[in-house]
Amino acid sequence: MATIRGEKHVDLGKRALARVVRDGEHFEVIVDPVLAWRYRRGDESVDIRDVLEGWVVFKNALKGERAGEEVLVKAFGTDDGLKVADVIIREGEVQLTVEQRRKMVEAKRKQIVAWISRNCIDPGRGAPHPPTRIERAMNEASVIIDPFKDVEEQAVDVVKALMPIIPIRLERMLVEMTFPPQFSGKAYGVVSKYGVIKEDKWLSNGAWNVQVELPAGLKAELSDEVSKMTRGKVEVKVVERM
Repeated sequence: MATIRGEKHVDLGKRALARVVRDGEHFEVIVDPVLAWRYRRGDESVDIRDVLEGWVVFKNALKGERAGEEVLVKAFGTDDGLKVADVIIREGEVQLTVEQRRKMVEAKRKQIVAWISRNCIDPGRGAPHPPTRIERAMNEASVIIDPFKDVEEQAVDVVKALMPIIPIRLERMLVEMTFPPQFSGKAYGVVSKYGVIKEDKWLSNGAWNVQVELPAGLKAELSDEVSKMTRGKVEVKVVERM
C-alpha cells in the first residue's frame, strides 16, 4: 500500500501510477493496475473508488507532491478528485514497475495457454495440445504478451503465430449425449458448465437427450466426467465440428 507523508517518498508496492499531461503539467493518481485497465476499458462492475489508492491527485506521486486546487480547475475544470482521476485513468497511461509487469505478463500468459488448450486441437490427433507444448511453441514463436489485452482476443492472435510451428486449429464441437433416466437430474449441471446447451428433450423412456456446443479441447474432459457419473451408461457422439 502506498504511504503519503508530506514530501517523503511514496512506496507504491503493488500499486501503479496513472499519469496524464494537461496544459504542460503532469498529473498522477495511484491505482490498482489491473482494476485501472478494466475501468479504462469500460468494465461497469469496477468502481473508481476501488481503483484508486486514496483520492489525491499528485503532480509527482513518488515525491508526495500534490496538485493544487487552482491548477486542477485550470486543467480539468474541477478540483473534484474522483472526476479528475476518471480523466487521468481514461486518457492517460498506467505505468508499471518492471516486477509488476513481469508478474502480470506471466499471469496473462498462463490464462492464454489455458484458453488455447481448451479451444484448440492438433488436427492430426483430434485432441488438444498439452499446455507444456503450447508454452514451448509460444517461446519458439517469440510471442509477446500484453498484460492488459483481453485473453481471448490475444489468444486468437497467438494461435496464428503458432501455426507455422505446431499443427493447431481453433475448433468448437456440437456434441450430443443421451442420459438414462436415473442420471438425468445430475446431468444438466455437469453439461452446462462445459458449454452452451443448444437443444434438449425428454425421450419417451425418461432419458434426457441434449446437444451442447463447447470448445473442442473440452470434449474429452466432458466425456470422461459424464462416463464416470453414469458408470459408462451415457451415449456421446460428435454431431458437428465448427
